[in-house]
Amino acid sequence: MFYFQIQNRISGLTSAVSELEEGERQRALLQKWVAEQLAVVADWRSRPAKLRPEAARAELVSMSELLGAIAERRDRLLTELPVSEETEPKLEEQLTKLETEVCDSL
Repeated sequence: MFYFQIQNRISGLTSAVSELEEGERQRALLQKWVAEQLAVVADWRSRPAKLRPEAARAELVSMSELLGAIAERRDRLLTELPVSEETEPKLEEQLTKLETEVCDSL
């Protein structure tokens, strides 16, 4: 009986550790995505405005889609990923910075 209790607790701990590791991996991926998108936005801002309406429209669509992706990832960060007090505010700040950069570019 005692053996099964220990085995159940070890199984529960292993599951919790796996869940936390997955959360950290997801946060690292989100951080990488934010950095990549900040580079894309910086590139958009460094180039002169598009003179052709089709090209300008395509860039506006891309920026709007990026705003939607930012909102989606922020929602996921706040609702689905396990809470990590060290990285949570930092990631939220990075997402807010990215959102601000995109809005300023629009």
